[in-house]
Amino acid sequence: MTRWGVAVGSLGTGMVLAFCLAMVVLARAPESHLRTYRGLQSVVPEAAYPSTLGERFVNLPPEHTASLYLSPVDGPLISEWPGGTSVEALGWRFFDGYTDWEQVRDPSGNEAWIIALFLDERYTAADPPIEDEEYLGPVWWDGEIAYCVNPTGGPPGLDGDAFVALVERAAGRWQEVAARGPGVAHGTLPLASRGRCESSPDTRDDGISTVGWADDLGLAIAGMTWPNAAQGVVSEMDVRISRGFVVRLLARYPTTRTLQACVFSTVVHELGHVLGLDHPRSRSLPSTMQGFGASRCDKGQPTKADRANLLRRYGPDGTVVP
Repeated sequence: MTRWGVAVGSLGTGMVLAFCLAMVVLARAPESHLRTYRGLQSVVPEAAYPSTLGERFVNLPPEHTASLYLSPVDGPLISEWPGGTSVEALGWRFFDGYTDWEQVRDPSGNEAWIIALFLDERYTAADPPIEDEEYLGPVWWDGEIAYCVNPTGGPPGLDGDAFVALVERAAGRWQEVAARGPGVAHGTLPLASRGRCESSPDTRDDGISTVGWADDLGLAIAGMTWPNAAQGVVSEMDVRISRGFVVRLLARYPTTRTLQACVFSTVVHELGHVLGLDHPRSRSLPSTMQGFGASRCDKGQPTKADRANLLRRYGPDGTVVP
């Protein structure tokens, strides 16, 4: 998503967003056979709507690849192309409840679907980073950001207190980065753990911000919902981590990924959104909040740019700057 508001979809009276959809953008994959398909025709969902035609670029750094699927609903994965690749937009988009997908034709002649966030009319991902870029979301909290953790439904090893401890350690990474140098005093970010809980991250508008597991979010690694985003000030955000996607990711990279590292990386990124950070527009800026490359499982350490944006949102005493 270029901005939080772009991929907002209505769900009853609530609002729903997903932030780690970039898990479908993978580090350069060894499965070269994915590019041997020719002339495949993609599935167009009934809810697809007209879009624009013409050349687009996979606007990612060249060391990253974007995944293309025959269907934006349930796959399968058919090809992966590096940043800078030229594709042809075929005039259809689809919103899956989390983000927009664009139908394209890849260089092998396959029709496929790619997350629209990763396409652009110009290739800019190799441009120098915007060092002082501001990437704050349009909503904020009025006071303490209390959250709890429900480990129910997690994979073995992260279905109990270990998951609670992992989330609290991820929150600690943001406290640590905020405390470096002048500005926010140590421990004053308003992120406050309430420990383990039984509330569900699927329950919206219950007044409890819950971090927990979803059975499977399909092509998304994590989703975030808030029921009152239209008010500007939010009082609840729920984070859902896709157990199914994590299992599939680790099955694909059994020798280079670990469960704890990948989930920790995802949670750090999601808590950055809870604190009010968006995805940077500059694709080359070092940031835990980048909206691509999450399958590398290396987003666990916020950067200098992330800290600068925290200081734009929180004053020296931890107060929120809308």
